[in-house]
Order: sequence, then C-alpha cells, then structure tokens
Amino acid sequence: MGIKKTLTETLQQHQVKVLAFFDKQIKRTSGWGHDHLHDLSWRWKARIEKTCVWILQANNTVILGSKHDSPASVADGIKQRDYYENVSNVADDVKRAIKDKEITDAESLDTYLHETCDGAGRVIYTAQAQDCLRYSSNDSAYVHEFGGEEPNWSSMAFAAFRQDIIEELERRGIDMNDPCPEEEEEEEEEGEEEDVG
Repeated sequence: MGIKKTLTETLQQHQVKVLAFFDKQIKRTSGWGHDHLHDLSWRWKARIEKTCVWILQANNTVILGSKHDSPASVADGIKQRDYYENVSNVADDVKRAIKDKEITDAESLDTYLHETCDGAGRVIYTAQAQDCLRYSSNDSAYVHEFGGEEPNWSSMAFAAFRQDIIEELERRGIDMNDPCPEEEEEEEEEGEEEDVG
C-alpha cells in the first residue's frame, strides 16, 4: 500500500475521531451533533479548528516519524516518494514488456518510453510537470538532449521523467542499446547448431 494512501486513510480516521470527540462534547453541552457545526459560534469553530490542526500536526510525528519537520516538508517528502515510485512502476512495466516480447530491441524500447512519458499526467499537466522537475535528479535533461531552446514545462518534464526512468532501468541492469540480450544469444546458438548440422 502506498504511503500516500496510508496517510490519507489515517488522516481520515483521525478526522472521524475528532468529529466524534466534538460531537460528544457538543451533545453534552448543547444537545446537538456535528451536523450542526455550522451553527456554532465563531469561538467554538475556532477552538475546533485549532484542535484539529494540533491533532493532525501531532500525528505527523506518529505517522511519519517527522518530529521536527513541518507539515509542508512532510507533504513534500510524500510527493517526492510518489514521484520515484512512479518512476519505479514504469521501470517495472518496461521489464514486463521486455519479458512479454513487446520490447524486442533498442528502437522499440525508445518508442515505448516515448509513448509512456508523453502520455503521463506528470508530464501533461503544468503543476505536475513542475513537481516532476522539482523532484527529478535530471531536471536539466531537456537542455542536455535538445539544446538551449526555451521549452515549456511539459517538454522539460518529459525529458526529466524519461531520463529518470532510463537511469532506473540501467540501475536494474537493462542495457538501453540492447534490452533483450538473451534473445540474441539464443539466435546465435541456433545459428551455430545449423552450421554444425
């Protein structure tokens, strides 16, 4: 289960607990529940909001072990992990495509990566493209690959995301110039057997 999903579920559980706590307090003092929170005075609303913020900040430490980090830096860390999880998932998809013979050579690998990156939400949408460049270790990949033109966010994110995936594939031992070496070895062995026979 991804950390983002876990965090979201945990925060939702805490929100329910906070509402239940205030529901009990409000019923005890006034006789009605959280369905009527909008009818509360501004002082009660401010008290409830302050308590909710305090509980959620305290739980950042419990949930994420981030005692000294601000909620903003915790959220930033979650987004960065999500980015690299996405890179890893695409690398998994490439390995599966190689195994399933969808990718058979360097050209089909390049086409697969191009289509995957070009259709990715983190490349298409401006805010996600900016995040992609923020978290990528290859944020200048566009300049290295295409030169000094003034690109848009999506073009820069495309190059960065693609390069991050390539680095992940190389880290996993996939040669970008020869992604299916065992297939060629089998063909060579078959050719040698025919020569002998």
